[in-house]
Amino acid sequence: MVHDFGYAEGAPYLVMELLDGRDLGQVLDDLPGRRMPVEQAVDTARRIASALAYTHARDVIHRDLKPANLIRTTDGGIKICDFGVARLRGGAAGPTSRFGHAGTPVGTPRYMSPEQINEDDLDARSDLYSFGCVLYELLVGAPPFTVGDPLVIMLDHRDTPPRPPRELRPSIPEELERIVLALLAKDPEDRPVDAMAVLRSLNAVAAGRRPQPRPLPEWARGMGPVPVTLVRVTPEAQAVAELTRRWPRASVPGPVGR
Repeated sequence: MVHDFGYAEGAPYLVMELLDGRDLGQVLDDLPGRRMPVEQAVDTARRIASALAYTHARDVIHRDLKPANLIRTTDGGIKICDFGVARLRGGAAGPTSRFGHAGTPVGTPRYMSPEQINEDDLDARSDLYSFGCVLYELLVGAPPFTVGDPLVIMLDHRDTPPRPPRELRPSIPEELERIVLALLAKDPEDRPVDAMAVLRSLNAVAAGRRPQPRPLPEWARGMGPVPVTLVRVTPEAQAVAELTRRWPRASVPGPVGR
């Protein structure tokens, strides 16, 4: 977030938000096989989807979504960073709207959408494709296409179906795999309509993976409420019973005046 900008002593400056955290690439590097636990990946993806929905609601297309541009803060939040090549939806004029024209695709090859590679007109669904590449990496340790030079990787994004993530990690829930593959559809029309739709789907996956309450044991089923004031749950120890029997009983005063 840019809070302020200007010139000081002839030099330009920006005042930006100070973030305490690490990018998702660094987080993955510390995990075995660079794979997040499924529950953690789903939670992270929900936070990314929420941040993307906020960004897209303001007509901003990021165009370079990748783990290095996603900061996980120490409180568990996700911040989307580096809007240096972002553009406004509809190609509104601005200093970054010229990037990516004249035969120069903009983005990072491992996370670029097919329409970025083809230099087609972009909308927010291009970011959703990149989001699919990120979620794929969170789950299996690498984005869907990594072999070859950047041109080969870009052509794979454009022409080659991704390998289903459950083939690489069978513990991934089927419904989560469907979300990933929908995000990675080559045709934007086949992707989710927006980031909020993705968030709703991820919320459903998260709800399905929450631990369910344990059922009552067979012997306890059908029992009604027990009046605990009438039942001694734990028998009195013999030594305690003998001790209390020897205690003097409080005398009850008789009628006054007789």
